[in-house]
Amino acid sequence: MKEEKISEEIKDYLEEMVNIGAGNAAGALEEILKYRFDMVLPLVHILPPHKAFSAIGEPSKPVVGVKMNMIGDVKGELFFMIPRNQLDYVLELAQSSIGLEQKKGSDPDLSIIVEIGNILAGVYLTAIHDFCHLNIYHTVPLLAVDMVQSLMDETIARLGVTARILIIIVNKFSSTLQNEKAIDTFLIMIPSKGSDQVLMDSIREAKRSLGR
Repeated sequence: MKEEKISEEIKDYLEEMVNIGAGNAAGALEEILKYRFDMVLPLVHILPPHKAFSAIGEPSKPVVGVKMNMIGDVKGELFFMIPRNQLDYVLELAQSSIGLEQKKGSDPDLSIIVEIGNILAGVYLTAIHDFCHLNIYHTVPLLAVDMVQSLMDETIARLGVTARILIIIVNKFSSTLQNEKAIDTFLIMIPSKGSDQVLMDSIREAKRSLGR
């Protein structure tokens, strides 16, 4: 499976799927935080593991996120991340809209990040399911607070020999009430060996069946 071939045959159609899922993602975020959000169309990257940071940014960037496993027809690992410097804004929205309490002097309640990651991962996997007719699910998210590289190093090291691609979906959500601020999110799918081919073949077949 060559990166150039994937980029030519599949990337545009994957973007179509992701764009449809993105509308549902914005709606899901509104449901969680009780704010109306506008959203820039997502950026989709299909990269080999060693090029992941070219799409995510500095490896030393502090992030808050969750880690999940993909199960079903497509297996592998899944990360959802937001930059650490945007955490206070997300918690501020959660406080004002849903009354999430943050006690002074205590560690912040990051359950809202787990909930956002859980729902957005589900939205995008559902889009793939609907278009490609793949049964693809994720496990319960586990919270992680660290640098991008630290969070992904173990996975990339473990799957680096066998994992041939990563799919990175970059979203930017902005509140219509506070247009000067935005929430950047990264959803990173790392299919395991064999599952990457299943996913790419299914996208290619879905594209062909619709005459694209």
